[in-house]
Amino acid sequence: MRRVYGVGWCWLAVVVAALTGTARGEDPLPGDASGGRGEPPPPLAAPELTRVNGAPFVWPALDAAPYADAGPFREAVTAWREQGARPARSLPPANSPAALYLAADFAYLAAAAGAGDYLAAVTRYERALREAPDFPDAARGRFMLGQANLLLGFGPEAGAAFTDLVRHDPQSPLAGDARLGQAAALRLRRRPTEARRLLDAVLAEASGALLCRARGEEVAEARAAGSPAEAARAYRRLVAACPAALQDPVTRADYAEALAAAGDRDAAQAVLAAAPPPGDPRLDLLAGRLAADAGDVEGARTAYERVLGKRASDAVVSEAKMRLALLDAAGDPARATAALLGLAGEAQTPALRAALLGTAADTAARAGRFEEALGLLERAATLGPEGAAQADGRRAEILGRWVAALGGADDAAGVAAVYAAYATDIDAAAAPEDALAIARALGRLGLHPSAVRLLELARERSASRPEVEVALAEETLAAGDVAAARTVARRLLAGRLPAELLPRARAVAARAALATGDVAAAAELASGTMDAGLEAKHPRACCSWWAPPPRPRASGMPPPKPTTARWAPGTGRSASRRPPGSPAWRSLAATAPRPAAPSRVPVISRMRSSAAPPAPRTEASPCHEHDGRPHRAGGAAWPGARLRRLHRR
Repeated sequence: MRRVYGVGWCWLAVVVAALTGTARGEDPLPGDASGGRGEPPPPLAAPELTRVNGAPFVWPALDAAPYADAGPFREAVTAWREQGARPARSLPPANSPAALYLAADFAYLAAAAGAGDYLAAVTRYERALREAPDFPDAARGRFMLGQANLLLGFGPEAGAAFTDLVRHDPQSPLAGDARLGQAAALRLRRRPTEARRLLDAVLAEASGALLCRARGEEVAEARAAGSPAEAARAYRRLVAACPAALQDPVTRADYAEALAAAGDRDAAQAVLAAAPPPGDPRLDLLAGRLAADAGDVEGARTAYERVLGKRASDAVVSEAKMRLALLDAAGDPARATAALLGLAGEAQTPALRAALLGTAADTAARAGRFEEALGLLERAATLGPEGAAQADGRRAEILGRWVAALGGADDAAGVAAVYAAYATDIDAAAAPEDALAIARALGRLGLHPSAVRLLELARERSASRPEVEVALAEETLAAGDVAAARTVARRLLAGRLPAELLPRARAVAARAALATGDVAAAAELASGTMDAGLEAKHPRACCSWWAPPPRPRASGMPPPKPTTARWAPGTGRSASRRPPGSPAWRSLAATAPRPAAPSRVPVISRMRSSAAPPAPRTEASPCHEHDGRPHRAGGAAWPGARLRRLHRR
């Protein structure tokens, strides 16, 4: 009897525990949506990809069994879907699988509405997939994790999430969009060939809404490639396959801009004119910009005035007023700047005020008033994050214009003064072209260490550019760091340099070798700086002043001993006359850095100096030794009588 009663009590405890868990709104077993009955969960409805506040989103099947007991999380997401805005309620900590996935959805929707950040959504989706990987809606969770990473610009993480979805659930209705997500992730990682291969595979099988999304990804890849003509063709294919895509004003505006960038302004204006009434004010703004670029001032003014007659956001209205002010003050930068400053004072938000100040700074810079422009940017930077973004985005461009203007006037001192005043900003954000111009000016003034520092920062900040590397090698050599210059030059010569930069790199390597006493390497490198035709015609021209060819000798005479290089300060041909040979070597000898005193110039000489050991006896014929004529070797004249005395010795 005790055994029977024990079994009964155990059964009763199991029933009570199950009822308690159900009362708390949690699933009895993770991932088991059937309530522990051992039955397979019912299939979820086919998900539909839509957009919420411009962000792609797949709504969960809230009426399905897996979400039936999600409690307040289900109610919050349902309210958001019905109201189109975040409900005013707080949520408890999520513990059950359904609550974890819905909490991640809630964080994603908040980020799309600007009330949160996508990084929080990524964290919540990762937790849900880690704690409940077998949840019936896990495929949608993986897809949303990939989308959140794409919006953050995290290409590798997004690609991993989409790949995980395709591997775990290849028959999922979201598998096609997941492959598009893989292509988008590769595009973010700048791997266009692989991205195009994946996209072509989807295009070969897609239809309906998936085909439209694939054509949209094709447009994104074409725009990322930077080809306006290809982007225009991609937009045409999108519109041909999905005419409804132009119902989105943003897509229509982007299509018109792509056509205008490809040179087809008439088609761009036709696309804007075909917008259904009453028309979007943003399209009128674009129509005004296109008309102004085409020189149609009245057409631009009409388009901007249409914007003021419609209900539009403060940002659109402020931009229309700004462009009308610029049209009214055309040709008078001071008046235009004053008008923009007046609009900035009337702006309702710091973001609009900062944008207007940034445009005013750009207008002042175009008029050549660069200091005033930079001062306006400093005012914008005090208006919060939006103002700081405006200042940071425009400062480098304005400084670049200033440097270019001074460089065009051949004012190296002015360029150096600008660099001294704004060194921090230039070091942090100068474009490679601007860094090269400033480094050239600093080099002309003898400020080679400063030029080296600027070029090193430019090299670290952006992708390696051959012209920056060659200029860095030249300035490093001029600064006196021969070893570093030689290292940089060797690395450049070992790679693939453009033909126009190769002579400069070889010249740096040759001068560095000459400064270290490596005459053979210097001679070999300097030969590459000569004209190819001259070098083929005179192969010894580059080195004739270092090792002149031997004179013809009498028949029967043994060959002379090998010549040796000796350091003889202030002696030899190089001490008294310009060395013959190629112009490249004469320039190299004149500009090569000299070692510290006492100066030691390498001389290849056949003569016996006072410090050299006696010359070895030769088997010269008597007629050669007693002819009494002077014999020249290395520029010295030896009388025959002296040769006879040496021969007897």
